Amino acid sequence: SMVNRTFHWATFAVIPMLVGPAYLEGKIEFGVISQATMAFNIILEALTLAMHRLESLSDLSVRLRRLEHLEDALSSPRSGGIHGSELQGSLLRFQKVTLRTPTHRDVPPKVLFEKLSFEVSEGQ
Repeated sequence: SMVNRTFHWATFAVIPMLVGPAYLEGKIEFGVISQATMAFNIILEALTLAMHRLESLSDLSVRLRRLEHLEDALSSPRSGGIHGSELQGSLLRFQKVTLRTPTHRDVPPKVLFEKLSFEVSEGQ
């Protein structure tokens, strides 16, 4: 697109415009312009990659947090936790589980499933 092309050419010219006057005054050698341009492009590419991956990184963070909450609920069942769960080796078994929505702003939870039984084995 037009914005991408303009951004590309603008970044191509930024460093020579910043470092060029120092070269013309004899304060730096000509090779410093190339070195500064390469360093700028490396940093720019790294930041661009991070921006492109930001959504997937935040998605991974959310998934890890959910797994952590599930692990906490499985290891220490309390009221509102997961009752009827059993871990046997790499098999996780749920028996007669009731799944409710969380309480939100004084809205009572709704029952999504009642007496749900299933097993999850390693790799599923």
